Amino acid sequence: MGFFGTYAFENDQWITLPEAERPPLVEPFLWINILNSDLTEVVYAPPGPGTGVAYLGQTPWLVEIKTAQFLMALGLPLPAELSR
Repeated sequence: MGFFGTYAFENDQWITLPEAERPPLVEPFLWINILNSDLTEVVYAPPGPGTGVAYLGQTPWLVEIKTAQFLMALGLPLPAELSR
């Protein structure tokens, strides 16, 4: 069984959400949904223009590793479950 996790980065902190829940969030925010270690859906709404959706996955590495690398590249802290 793979890793599942849904998180929102809002107001400079991570919030762990129920699986696949996407509540209304205040911009700027970053929302990630990790599905069975296969795919991560990323919704990003920075201040100003640039809002978008990206999908990480379909790689030989577990997607939670790719997600952690993506968040670190953005200079964001990791949700506790991903920093293990």
